[in-house]
Amino acid sequence: MECIKGKRRMTKSDRALAEILRQIQLGNYPRGTQFPSEAELSNNFAISHMTVRKIIGQLVEENYLFRVPRVGTFVCDNIPEHQLQKQLSLIMPAWPAPEYNDFLWHISRIAEEGNWLLRFVFSRHWEDRAILDAWENSDALLIIAPEAIPNLPESLAERFRDHRKPVVFIGAPVTHLGFDCVCGSEGSVNCAIDALLAAGHRRIAYIGQDEINKVQQQYQETTFYTTWRSRMQAMHGEGWRELDLAVSCPMQELP
Repeated sequence: MECIKGKRRMTKSDRALAEILRQIQLGNYPRGTQFPSEAELSNNFAISHMTVRKIIGQLVEENYLFRVPRVGTFVCDNIPEHQLQKQLSLIMPAWPAPEYNDFLWHISRIAEEGNWLLRFVFSRHWEDRAILDAWENSDALLIIAPEAIPNLPESLAERFRDHRKPVVFIGAPVTHLGFDCVCGSEGSVNCAIDALLAAGHRRIAYIGQDEINKVQQQYQETTFYTTWRSRMQAMHGEGWRELDLAVSCPMQELP
């Protein structure tokens, strides 16, 4: 083997192996997904099919890949985290909002501390193929709904419910639909109202965004809204309606 100053010269095969392994460790070939064919790898790295086969064999021996006869080669599901970061995909609406910017900063920091590789998927509707791709290619999913929850296709909802991987909705109370979620509670809304009452305020308005969905006006944050409404009805009777400052517009637009 030719050496330079005592160091082994990297061959084209060595460089291809190192790059393929690097791409796996970067998360570009997620756990459980099908690996590119030998022909594709041969073309990408300008190496022979035999060399590719040896590289694949080595990665199989090292438990990065596994073969399924007459189907293909796949990335192992059980690669340890110290070898391959777990991937967390965040589904978000594809339009700007100040609260989204704050959330991105916090979730990025949390993901880094937990050694998760965070990917962002910006979408305008549930039928965006990128959402299904994210579910298939990630170890876990966080979802800020890009569209009204009732519009979620049942085929996608079934995948979210099957618990093969964690799927958590952010800011939407959807446990009654069989999904896991993290959102504001009645308690937090009541605390805010109590604090305003203690400060001497009586007419406490609700400013929110709603949309027309199936001929019915629906608030995006139903838990917040219904809690506020019941408190104001108890205090003001039908006068609560004067305090309902809803702004009607599609979800993909800001009020």
